[in-house]
Amino acid sequence: MTLYKEAQVTAIHQAMGQSDQETRLLVFLEEPRNRQEIAEYLGIGTVSYAIQAYIHPLIERGLVNMTIPQKPRSRK
Repeated sequence: MTLYKEAQVTAIHQAMGQSDQETRLLVFLEEPRNRQEIAEYLGIGTVSYAIQAYIHPLIERGLVNMTIPQKPRSRK
C-alpha cells in the first residue's frame, strides 16, 4: 500500500486534468455522502443543481460511483 500526502494527490489529480475544486470534492467523496451533504460542502443551496453540475460529470468520467446505483433518486 502506498500513502500519498495531500499535495501529491492534488498534483496527481491536476495532471489528470482535474481542477482543484474537483480534487477537493473527490477527497470529500471518499466516504459515502448524501445529496444534501454534497450541496452543503459545495456551498450550493439547490441540491439538484449541485448533483447535476458537479456529481454527474464525475460519474460519467468514472471518478465516483453512486452508493445505490439501482435507485438514482435515493437520498443516500
